[in-house]
Amino acid sequence: MSSPGPGPLTTGGITVSIALPPLPFSGAPAIERRRVELGGGTLLVALGSLVLLALFVGTSTATLVVAAILAVALVIAAVLVPAVALALLVVGEFANVSGVLVAHGLPGVFTPLLGVGLLSALVATRSAENRARLASVPRAPAVLLAVYIAAVMPAVLISSDAAATAEKVQELWVDGLFLVLVLVLARLVERPWAVAAMIVLPLVAIAAMTVLNQLFLQETEGFWGFARISKALGEMTTTPRYAGPMEDSNFWGRVLILGLPMALALAHRAVAAKRGLPATGWVVSIALLLGAVYLTQSRGTLITAAVATIVWVIASGPTVRKRALLTLPVLAFVLLLPGIGDRLVNVSEAFEDAPAYSKDPSIVERGVAGQIAGQIWREHPLLGTGLATFASELDDYAARRPDLLIGVTTATHNLYLEILSETGVVGLAGWIVLIGGCLLLSVRSIVRLAGAPRDGPDGAPTRALAAATLAAVVAWSLASLFLHLSLVRTLWVVLALTGLLYTLTREKYAPSGSALVAARTATRGLRTGLGVSAVLVVAGAAVGGAILYNLSELTYTARATQTLVPAAGTYYSYGLDIRSRRPVMPAYAAMIQGEQSRSVLKVDAEPATGLVAFVGTGGSEQEAKARVDAAIAAAPSALRQYGADRQYDMVEVSPAEVEVERVFPRQALLLAGGAVVLELLFCLAVLRLARRQTR
Repeated sequence: MSSPGPGPLTTGGITVSIALPPLPFSGAPAIERRRVELGGGTLLVALGSLVLLALFVGTSTATLVVAAILAVALVIAAVLVPAVALALLVVGEFANVSGVLVAHGLPGVFTPLLGVGLLSALVATRSAENRARLASVPRAPAVLLAVYIAAVMPAVLISSDAAATAEKVQELWVDGLFLVLVLVLARLVERPWAVAAMIVLPLVAIAAMTVLNQLFLQETEGFWGFARISKALGEMTTTPRYAGPMEDSNFWGRVLILGLPMALALAHRAVAAKRGLPATGWVVSIALLLGAVYLTQSRGTLITAAVATIVWVIASGPTVRKRALLTLPVLAFVLLLPGIGDRLVNVSEAFEDAPAYSKDPSIVERGVAGQIAGQIWREHPLLGTGLATFASELDDYAARRPDLLIGVTTATHNLYLEILSETGVVGLAGWIVLIGGCLLLSVRSIVRLAGAPRDGPDGAPTRALAAATLAAVVAWSLASLFLHLSLVRTLWVVLALTGLLYTLTREKYAPSGSALVAARTATRGLRTGLGVSAVLVVAGAAVGGAILYNLSELTYTARATQTLVPAAGTYYSYGLDIRSRRPVMPAYAAMIQGEQSRSVLKVDAEPATGLVAFVGTGGSEQEAKARVDAAIAAAPSALRQYGADRQYDMVEVSPAEVEVERVFPRQALLLAGGAVVLELLFCLAVLRLARRQTR
């Protein structure tokens, strides 16, 4: 029984409230909560029913019944409360719940959750207040995504793989619906900090599972598949490579860096508000996320996590920047940790002139995939070969260069090369509009919040939160230099938060008073900075480009491939198995190379492909081809000096083919770099002098 009055007291029971608290700064009166009172007798009956169910049908069946009841209750709550529906969608994507379920042979939940979200949005329109909110749903991210979809549609018409393209188009439209639905639900909820927490909390929970799995279990499918150990290996790794709820640790890392700046913003707000317990919780969350980043052992993730942090610090304001300077010694120490500094230095292998077998295979294969994607784009520059066609085109283009080690790769491992090869410059222009437009929305929100309170009173957004959206998109875009387009709906959630902040800072949290003065000052500073940057970029590009173009050289590169075949009279079967004896082919290549300069002729062997590549350069097509032909002709005598001709004969695989490319000598690069620096210093001096005269 409960006593009468607005604040009921319960005796021997529990009062359950179902409703959202009043929206911050909404100006509307507090919404009275619905109260459902459960007496002690009701609870005892429910508990007794569960015990009887377990006794008669078994604990497993009882567990399934309880799970079903809870699932139904959760669905009902999601339909009635938009915040619950939004949380299910966001958590489901960032935790990759559907992917984990499918991996265990169960049906995914993305489509059902999408249906629940749509139903929740429709039910919410019964309220006049909600209909008023929906009149100004943040449209910018959805419009920008529509521009990208429109840009890739021409490539659909000329696709070389109609089935794969049709599947990708369907995925694009579903992703577009997902973005619109998240925008609608986020507008109904109007809690940007809650959206940020929805992004961070599932990542922190999985990060904690990952750390626990590493410390105590090291199970391949740890924590029901949410803390997986990737099958991929890597050089100089110090731990197993964890992939979280995904198959690939690199893609899990790209999702982690979306949450890292959000956690920084949440911690910053709690510290500014002097709330000790939340501040401690968010700081621990940051530590767990960084631990999960480290356990991916992904170089791209390590780099982009640092970039996300730096961008967030710069964009969050002068106070954060000053405090961040104190952490520089800590950052220097982090680089000394095993698996970080040494693994980052290992990236330099991509730029070394060395045989492929001596490099990290992942670097080699990604480089080859990028070369093939670039070749596809050069042959189809405007519209590419069609959406999702790179995998089907790969075999054809890889066959043209049999000496390249592509391995089992079927993706470009580079988002921008993927877009160029599949949809051409038109598709890339659409992607630039999408990401560039959302970055501008973030910058605009940062400027408006320049004078806002740092503690975000009553749920008001802060500059640090807007900076988190900017940092997340920048870091995700940088990470995509090493990854192709996949699991993109997590990015859509961040773009939806960007749109929500832009709308709220324009309507509900528009700056006024001293905050308006700060916003105007920040706007002028931004415009000045953009103007100065534009002048410097144009001047530097003009000077550097002119010098490089005039000092560049056209270089002709001839390439031919041969292989080793067991000589007559030898143990043929044993000799034919040369690829499993990795040192043999590099040794033959070294004997053929001899004392010849690698600057004009390179002889490299790749045991994995079984080919010896002859690569010659020259100032003309004839010169380059002559060098390759001469090296091939001299190869038998070079091998004869060491007695190596007794075991194998050289057999041609592909004749010499010549490619033309423009190269820049080192002296030209140094001269252009010095000239650009001097030009920038001159421009800065002129701008500074002009500013003084204006004053």
